[in-house]
Amino acid sequence: MIKITKAEPLPKMHVRLTFDDGVVKIIDVGALVKGSVFEPSFRDPRFFKAVKRYRDGRGIYWPNEFDLCPDSLRYHMEGKIVKQGHLQPS
Repeated sequence: MIKITKAEPLPKMHVRLTFDDGVVKIIDVGALVKGSVFEPSFRDPRFFKAVKRYRDGRGIYWPNEFDLCPDSLRYHMEGKIVKQGHLQPS
């Protein structure tokens, strides 16, 4: 299973993620929350910077209980489907 070892908030609703397999990627979280009920919260830079990583590495989350799992994040970052913890060509 893919796990997140580090989550670093960046400007413009981006997060730099480090995964346990050594992959480091930046994701535009703004694109994932656009049009959702969560979008207004994420416009506040102080709120966005409050991103945390679950202790077990199985996701990131914010104080409003919005969370994202590593498999979903990798899918959006790489356009590939994650099956059984491994990336597969889409």
